[in-house]
Amino acid sequence: MSANNSFEEIWLEAVAKYEKSTNRKVKDDSVFSRLRTVDDLQNEVESEEKRFKDFRAEHHKVYSALAKCFRPIQDLIQLVQAGLGSTPYAPAAVVLGAVSYLLKASIEVSKAYDTLEVLFERIGDLTVRLQEYATENMEESLKAKMTDILVCLLGVIGKSESLIERCRFKQLARTILLHDSDIQDSLNKLERYITSEFGLVLALTYGRVGKLQDTATETTNKVDILSAGQDSDRRRVISEAEEKALSEALRTNAAAIVAAKHADNLEKLTKGTGLWIADEAMFQAWEQEKAPVLWIFGKPGTGKTFLATRIIDVLKNKYPQHVEHASLTSVSYFYIKEDPNLQDMNQILKTIAAQIAKVETRYQKFAARVIKDSDKIVTASHTWENLFLDYFTEDMSADASASLAFIIIDGLDEAPEGERVRLLRCLKKLVEQTSHKRRCRIQFAIFARPEVRGDPGFEDVGFQIQEKSITVTPARNQEDIKKYIRQRLEQIAVLKKLKLATTKQGIKRYHTVTKQINQSIQTRSKGMFLWAKLVFDQIDKLPSPEAISGALESAPPGLDDMIHHVFKRLGFEEQAGPKYLNELLIWVTCAYRSLSLAELYVILIVRTGQHCYMLDDDLKGKYSTVFELVGPVEAAFEDDESIKLEDRVIEEGSDAFSFLDIADDEDGQEAPESKEDYEESSVEGDTSTHSDGEDLEADSKSLNKSDNPLYYSTTVGFSHARIRDYLVSEGTPSTRRFHDCKVGIENLNSAHFHIALTCLRILSSSTAENYETWSLSHYAGKYFMFHLAEVDLRDICQKERNEMARHLYTLFNSGSLLLESSYGIPNDFIHTWFGTKKYSGIVREWLSQGHDEFSTEEQTWVNGAMSSARELFRPMALSCVTTWLIKSGWDDEAYLDKSELEVWILYAYDALDNEGESAYSLLSLDTAESSMESISLEQLARFAELGSVEKTTHWYTGLAWIQMECCYTDAAIENFRKALDISPEGWVAMEGLARCYGDDLQDFDSAIPWMYKAIEHLPSIPEFEGLELYFYPRISKWKSELQDNEGAMDAARTAYEAGKGFVYGTGTASDFSILSSIKHYVSTLFAADRFEEVVNLLYELDRTWTYWSSSLLSQFLLAGYFDRYNISIFEKIGKIIRSTKLTDFADFVEAAADRALQVDGDDENMDLYISLATKVALWKYQYGNRPENSITLWETIVAKIDQSNEMSQARHSQNRSSVTAALGEIYFSEAVTAFGGGADFKTPVSKLQKLATHTQGGLRFYRASYPAMILAYWLREYEKVDKDVWTAALRPSMKQALYMLNDDDPWNDQSAYAQLGATLLLAGDTLNAAIALGITTRPLEVLKEREAPVISELQANYEDVRLPDEENQQQQSFEELPASPQELTATVRPELHTTEDPKEEPSRDDENAINPKLAGFECMWTCDGPCTEPKQAYEELHFCQICYDTCFCSKCSELVKRDRLPFRKCSAHHPLVRIFPITPEAREMTDALLNRDFARQQTWLDGLRDTWGVVF
Repeated sequence: MSANNSFEEIWLEAVAKYEKSTNRKVKDDSVFSRLRTVDDLQNEVESEEKRFKDFRAEHHKVYSALAKCFRPIQDLIQLVQAGLGSTPYAPAAVVLGAVSYLLKASIEVSKAYDTLEVLFERIGDLTVRLQEYATENMEESLKAKMTDILVCLLGVIGKSESLIERCRFKQLARTILLHDSDIQDSLNKLERYITSEFGLVLALTYGRVGKLQDTATETTNKVDILSAGQDSDRRRVISEAEEKALSEALRTNAAAIVAAKHADNLEKLTKGTGLWIADEAMFQAWEQEKAPVLWIFGKPGTGKTFLATRIIDVLKNKYPQHVEHASLTSVSYFYIKEDPNLQDMNQILKTIAAQIAKVETRYQKFAARVIKDSDKIVTASHTWENLFLDYFTEDMSADASASLAFIIIDGLDEAPEGERVRLLRCLKKLVEQTSHKRRCRIQFAIFARPEVRGDPGFEDVGFQIQEKSITVTPARNQEDIKKYIRQRLEQIAVLKKLKLATTKQGIKRYHTVTKQINQSIQTRSKGMFLWAKLVFDQIDKLPSPEAISGALESAPPGLDDMIHHVFKRLGFEEQAGPKYLNELLIWVTCAYRSLSLAELYVILIVRTGQHCYMLDDDLKGKYSTVFELVGPVEAAFEDDESIKLEDRVIEEGSDAFSFLDIADDEDGQEAPESKEDYEESSVEGDTSTHSDGEDLEADSKSLNKSDNPLYYSTTVGFSHARIRDYLVSEGTPSTRRFHDCKVGIENLNSAHFHIALTCLRILSSSTAENYETWSLSHYAGKYFMFHLAEVDLRDICQKERNEMARHLYTLFNSGSLLLESSYGIPNDFIHTWFGTKKYSGIVREWLSQGHDEFSTEEQTWVNGAMSSARELFRPMALSCVTTWLIKSGWDDEAYLDKSELEVWILYAYDALDNEGESAYSLLSLDTAESSMESISLEQLARFAELGSVEKTTHWYTGLAWIQMECCYTDAAIENFRKALDISPEGWVAMEGLARCYGDDLQDFDSAIPWMYKAIEHLPSIPEFEGLELYFYPRISKWKSELQDNEGAMDAARTAYEAGKGFVYGTGTASDFSILSSIKHYVSTLFAADRFEEVVNLLYELDRTWTYWSSSLLSQFLLAGYFDRYNISIFEKIGKIIRSTKLTDFADFVEAAADRALQVDGDDENMDLYISLATKVALWKYQYGNRPENSITLWETIVAKIDQSNEMSQARHSQNRSSVTAALGEIYFSEAVTAFGGGADFKTPVSKLQKLATHTQGGLRFYRASYPAMILAYWLREYEKVDKDVWTAALRPSMKQALYMLNDDDPWNDQSAYAQLGATLLLAGDTLNAAIALGITTRPLEVLKEREAPVISELQANYEDVRLPDEENQQQQSFEELPASPQELTATVRPELHTTEDPKEEPSRDDENAINPKLAGFECMWTCDGPCTEPKQAYEELHFCQICYDTCFCSKCSELVKRDRLPFRKCSAHHPLVRIFPITPEAREMTDALLNRDFARQQTWLDGLRDTWGVVF
């Protein structure tokens, strides 16, 4: 039987089924013979049903959905018709006729139009992809697939009409069609057919590859000389500097935690659970933007978090989240937990913004502009307005749609009420944005407990229960609970044993026990996953069915009752007594942030006197029902268990206990003299004897970062938030229900009191420092007042009041202790004590409670502090002045810190009144970011006079230094000179004068002598050793400014030589100075063409070892990631190799770079690795003796990025883009070489295919990327496939570029034109490519016009390009150019860049003067050859049709054609297309844009969309 006959039979059967379901004869109905297009359908219905015109006018979305559904397959239906022979049932007429009857039936039924909109949207999401394959050369197998699809489509339409007719007299539910089982099955079948067509197209493509492969005779892996590793900055959406700034501005402590939490939730998510919510009418209405906010309410333990995870997963599968897949729909999320980092609304919004920027380039550029003004994201309200509302709001009449953001927030109830109210205010603004003219396309789904309805402002959001909420009920959870139970049944130890039975009786026993457990938990859980989990945790390891049965019977029904049951059982099992466990419960419950294992270990020592070496084992083992470990220990636990016993096995005859034969005094330890001594050394209880930390110091090495790094990076929380709620309730007398449990918190008030007291002890001792838990000191300093504020003083006994008053007196009266508590947390310190009067007032009240606790002298100070907040803080203020202005001499190591923090604290103290109110708003003060210029000269003088400190040389020096920091240069110079008048050997004053003259006044001639004097007078003490390393680089820089290159080189060399006396990697200031000296030394040597000395220096650095067990060269290469050390070292090395032909040096550099990449590092150092690896791979390819090694490194980079977490992938998206472009060129070259040689090219093509696509939700998509574009070129030029196949690979890149050109953001248009031009070049559309790329060269044209008179003068300063001279390489000169053409021209003719220049282009800030279609344009193209010509001198630019983002000037293009480039880039075989000067067609377009004739541009863009089938 022929294929056509087979198709016809399938189609006729489908028509027969349709006729049966609708009682309609297709052959006898004229409607089914005259329809061919969607427009025909519209005319047909309107001609017969006048009501349809009103229907379509009122419900235009239905018609839009219908058009979206059927327009993509109009041509395809006609092609299938050719495969059906002479059948009277033409597919187009039958399908569209069926739709016409469906529409007519719907008009008669209430709300049916909503139903059709959902149906057509669902089908349209599937059929939109089919238009790519409507070609006359469609394969027979593909035609068969399309026939199946049409058959299925006709079935859906017929069944839908039948269902609507049946519901004619009912209130039709909005999604009734999608809930009907027959229709649902048909839609699922349709989706499977369409999903499989992508795999079929790939199979067809590789089928053709296989036919070509039959002609191959041998295999070759020769790598063609291609341009790999292009300068990706040209087409970056934002620059690398902007990307770093954006990443830093949106970086939060929460981002990594949330990403890890989501990954963990996905892993734990029970298969098949949570899917019911997508079928809920309210959810579907929300997804279709019928309501901006969807509330999902549920009681504790009902699985809301995992339901949120499921929604995120569903949405991500539906809307692919990938920067290389053109989409304006983002899916972002946040899990709110107990950690303050996960509760701050501004951090939440910043984290969400970072997630959106990861997947949408348009938003990324928008956000990069916003964060340039840090005030715009300083609060949650500011962030919401500037990063969300301003971007996602659209005019309903606009042609282009705004982006759409789905945001899922879980656990809102776990945030403090103040943060919840902030979110509600944001949501109120969101709701208010929506009107008939405007809307904000942000869709929030918020999971919370019902109690949040009572929050202030909740009613203002416009929430109505019946319309915009879903409540998680036991009925809705029933199936999910069932699936969860079945998953947990597999983990029960007894059932695992019983399952092994082979006898009939044994199998029956297994079934009986299993059913008993299943039935008991299913019926009693009442929709609460947590209850079921707690029960399973109780029975998992029980030894017998009888024990399980007993545990099930004793399990109480309520959730709190079950938690109480768990704690009661722990109380019975806790052999060491409950104090250890209760202490853990107190801290994990009450702490304001998650505490690490190391911090809890130290806390237990301070509070109980116990060294809990088994802490991690207990938390992960016997306490695992209650606690959850977050971090490396959790992941490493199972591995530890597998080796624990093995490591501790003691073989017979072992000497492991030989130390028992050694007397204690010989073993270096003192034995206890008596039993009492022993008991005293291990005292339990409230260990006030530890307050000074001395008796803990001997054991401090039992915990340290070197031996126990995981303890410091793993935090402890509760396994569920409800456990904390239970403990809080039971710790509050008024809400306590149970009185028979030893485990728990007896009194929450006392708990906060003892935590505050413990924090004060930590602040007044060295305990935290001894155990390297400085973060615990920071916690104590930041939060002890928060805990004290929670305490109701009335419930505290007098003894405890006295104890607290004594500790507060010690802290505040000493001054220095309070000042030290600010170190590490300066902003929090200032905000707590000076941003509000609340906490100073509480301290003063507690001091008043110290009855008979203080001596007469002490009471005098206490009385003053009680009456005045300024007196309370006066001792600390005096300590600040002392630290700042009093030194013991010029050799005082305190001079290494210039006391900026102390001055900021004095600034805050100065504004304080006696009641604790501040004259300033200090809550936004950031001591690291805020400018000290806000402090006046008068204020500095007032600070310095506090305490009547003697005006010594050090007083003048300290004051002058801060005056210099505040930019009062003249006053600083005056006081530095006064200091020197008193003490002429004052090196700090000399350094200050040098910096005033050099850095502030640019008077380098005056600055340099003063810096030399400072070096000369440096005291010879160990603490100051190497300070000259810091001074000489400044001298080198200043001498360079004076064009004294030899002097600059000498200063840099001196700094470098001085650095040899230090080991890099100690974490001290010498690390910075060492790297800085290397940077300046290499730069000055290179600028003087002292290449041989640079080579010798690099060899020496490689022989110099560091503290990190790696060479100093490795560390310097890694440090290039930071701007302060980045001197483009690999470009300099490349020039040296080109000039000297030192092949051995090239091998050395490659080996050294490989060693640098092997330097051990954790995830935090991944940024350094990716940055260095990307540079190394490019250098290897361009200059290395084994360019093939670059391929392996590039592939490693891609793998590392793809395997990292979401935030890391976002940070490295540009690196990935440039690396995959390089690999794409190489794979393409391998395929071309193999093809030309008749060899196997399937492997490189397969690799290219993998780079070009990505998988999400089980579907494969082409990326908007160079690999996809070059794959299209391969398919077109070499495999000669049909156009619809190769254009499918190009379309995402085309679509992404056209997106950017159609949005309302003009600042991304130039990069969009560049991407469009590159795509069109590879598509073979040279005419339109020249237009797109020509537009991008407009700034270069303007620059040439403006600066034509000086072009010849500029060229005279640069050497012409020469061909590589093998006999005399030294004749070549490759000068370093200025940073920009403007900088270059300003050097030659400064008057061209004055503000009076009438030709000066308007600044970006002058919005009215900016042409909206040319905003942000700049001279983006630079010749990729070896020439040194300035951009203004380019007469021509030739673009490579093959290579990624590559162009050459006229001279260098000749080198390319003759294969004479001095490094590996491009190929003589690649076609070059001249783009500049621009073509006549490009001239017309640029002139139109300049004249603001934007309609011409839009017509051109619309034509490209139609030509290449781009659908938005």
